[in-house]
Amino acid sequence: MCRVFKVSRSGFYGWLNRKPSKCAEEREEVSREIHKIYAESKCRYGSPKITIELRDRGFSVSRPRVARIMKANGLRSVISGKFSVCTTESNHSFRISPNLLNR
Repeated sequence: MCRVFKVSRSGFYGWLNRKPSKCAEEREEVSREIHKIYAESKCRYGSPKITIELRDRGFSVSRPRVARIMKANGLRSVISGKFSVCTTESNHSFRISPNLLNR
């Protein structure tokens, strides 16, 4: 297998037994916290609001970093459309009023 992937045997076993880096552990912790905040907000928060929430919880992160982690995990904020009231129903069987003013 090492010959096929052109890596040394000692390099492969070194990689296999290597502990995760401090940066990778921190990224995983931030990712778990992002998932919690995302679930608490009912999938409505995007990266700016999640960044503010993370900073309130004591994490030092930037908005682009949160956006990258969210994109890597497939998290997107749910954008709801504006509610508009429709008061006119044009498909009715009532008679139409006469145009008395000729407008």
